[in-house]
Amino acid sequence: MLISVQLYNLKRNFIVWSIVVIICSIPSFLLAFEHHDNLAMYLGIILIIIAYALASSTSFYQNIKQNNPLFAKALKVSFGIKIVLAILMIIGFATGENKGIFFYPIIPDMYAGLAATSLVELFFTSSTKVLREFIPTLSIVLVEAFIMSLALLILALIIYPFLLMGEYISKKEEEL
Repeated sequence: MLISVQLYNLKRNFIVWSIVVIICSIPSFLLAFEHHDNLAMYLGIILIIIAYALASSTSFYQNIKQNNPLFAKALKVSFGIKIVLAILMIIGFATGENKGIFFYPIIPDMYAGLAATSLVELFFTSSTKVLREFIPTLSIVLVEAFIMSLALLILALIIYPFLLMGEYISKKEEEL
């Protein structure tokens, strides 16, 4: 049985997610490039871009955007916050602030990366040498992306009620 899936704005979504994912992945890449397989990290970033572009092009996501634009806005705000944090980390690295160490407490990539590394270690080995190989590195990148996606979804769920309240207040002010 062949399943037909219609994709909306795939080219545009691919471009948007390429920019977002590349910017957001730079801090993790800067933290890990000396310790892991770079080719695996590049492939992981490409796979993440493809996954986000495909997911945001589905009718399911399009329905969310049309039927619940405030939640779609909450998702955009959460990604906007992630982009700002990534840019702060990039600036920290670029200015030589101890390779961005000043920004570590506010950068979720470090925590997600450590959690992903710990989870992948459970399936491979605790040997640091093995974790530097292609498959473990690719696994770490994809697990970190999943963790960050969940974190951004949770952030969007926290932001959403505030957007609802703002809309409610705006409507009440219009009625006056």
